[in-house]
Order: sequence, then C-alpha cells, then structure tokens
Amino acid sequence: MAAATGPNLAVARVVVARRYEDLLVWQLADELRSYVHRSTDSAAFRQQQWLQGQLRRAAQSACANVAEGFGRYKPKDFARFVRAARGSFEETKAHLDEVRLLGLADEAEVSEIRSLANRACAAATKLIRYLESAKEP
Repeated sequence: MAAATGPNLAVARVVVARRYEDLLVWQLADELRSYVHRSTDSAAFRQQQWLQGQLRRAAQSACANVAEGFGRYKPKDFARFVRAARGSFEETKAHLDEVRLLGLADEAEVSEIRSLANRACAAATKLIRYLESAKEP
C-alpha cells in the first residue's frame, strides 16, 4: 500500500489479527475478566456466591465468545459471536448495580470495572461494524 504524503493526510493501515488474542476487544475482555476475578475474591463476595458466579460467568463468556467467533472464519458469523460478547459486557455492568446496592465493593472499584466494560463494549461495536461490512473469504 502506498503511503499518503503531505502534512494532513492520514495513512490507511490494516492490522491483521492472526490470533483472537491480537484483537483489542478480546484484550479488554480478558482484562475485565481478570479484574472481576480479583474484585470478587473477597469474603463479602463469598457470602454472595450467586452474584460472584454471575459476574465471573458474564466476564468469562465475553472472552469465550470472541475466541469462538474468531475461529469461525466468516465475518458475519464472527459478528454474531461478538454481539454475544457485547451482551456479556452489558450483563457485567448490570450485575455491578447489584454489587453497588449490596455494598460489596467501593464506588471507585465499581466505576473502574464499569469503565473497562464500557471500553470493551465500544471495541465490540467497532468490530461488529467492520465485520458486517467485510466480504466473505
């Protein structure tokens, strides 16, 4: 690809993901999953095992869906799995409302997890848009 020249011209760059771990949406999902696991590993959460499990499953589901969709090799099929991952990010945020209600984590921690889930949602949305416009191999 020829690079554009001049002070205000953008250069188009395509990054090819060879593994699902290369995708920003998976990296954010993995970071969210790790953060959720660390945050829910407390005595307070062990007393609310149902919520601990719901949060952990939602975060894990996002990672698994991105990975599974990546392995499908068809953009529209992959987009379907990324939509499911996006739903898991939203589910994680919904469970955070319960965490806040029960006082299981401080506001800063809940806000940090919510912010990470929002970033992951945005990355998922961008990937979905790309996949919906991509041509089948």
